[in-house]
Amino acid sequence: MRDVEKRACVPYKFLMAIRTREGGNKFNNMSASTTKMYNTLNWWNTTNLTTVCDGLAYSAQTGLVPSDSTGAGQRCEMAIGDQTYDQKIMGIMQISEEEQSKALKYTVKTIPGKIDRRVLFDNILIFGIISKNRAGKFPQPSCTNWPQETVMEVARIHASGSTGSCEYYYSQNGASGNYCKEIWDLYKSFK
Repeated sequence: MRDVEKRACVPYKFLMAIRTREGGNKFNNMSASTTKMYNTLNWWNTTNLTTVCDGLAYSAQTGLVPSDSTGAGQRCEMAIGDQTYDQKIMGIMQISEEEQSKALKYTVKTIPGKIDRRVLFDNILIFGIISKNRAGKFPQPSCTNWPQETVMEVARIHASGSTGSCEYYYSQNGASGNYCKEIWDLYKSFK
């Protein structure tokens, strides 16, 4: 994340806030070998279903493992959110297939060749690049610190698109809250 902060000019604190909110505790205290595995292209084909699920290599909306992976079609978690249109959101920062495609012209400058949002570094880099683009019109005093307005607005766009709200409610599991405030509170907790 420190490397992405430098390459994409997006604060480490913001990356950590999103990672904490989206990835939960699944990526805390990873061993060097686990980190290396999750940073290897196609790791989701060289392991078991539990590891695929722990690595967030499944669609967050449907809970299903994609067809190009070990455990294809199996469910890692119960579905959440809108099931009418699966955005194929995956990985540590919860990047959609569309976001990965949009960021490709920028990511190839850092990672030539194949990039996939299931690879930890790739996912964080994609998120950093699209976040910097989303922050374009908001105050950005530096690559290491953004004001509350910018953090919350970029978080809102990540969570719900350019016209969406910070408020969320998932009828499938009853989860609700204010995503932007959650990210801002997490942002302030990191140094």
